[in-house]
Amino acid sequence: MWIFRWIIIFIFIVLIIWFAIENADQKVTIKLFKYVFTDVPLVLVMFESFILGVIVWFLVSLFQNLKLKVQLKSIKNINTQLEKELKEMKDTLPEQNDDNIIEEEN
Repeated sequence: MWIFRWIIIFIFIVLIIWFAIENADQKVTIKLFKYVFTDVPLVLVMFESFILGVIVWFLVSLFQNLKLKVQLKSIKNINTQLEKELKEMKDTLPEQNDDNIIEEEN
């Protein structure tokens, strides 16, 4: 379901960029710390902002994915340990026959 959401977001962003291209004659001034860039096309600013956003999204998703993989590995190790413990407990129980159970009920 997450991929459907990102596809819709991507389409929305492409529409915004298309709108910007239609209005390409607009120029903006960008102030970045002590630097000032004048007469920068709005299309360029929007495209660079989009690319920067994609890069940030990718890095956040990458770290989240790695975190989830570490958690999954830990949970699998705990599960393996618990299964081993359960097997050992089952092996220590005395065997019961179905005949004994029926006799006890009578």
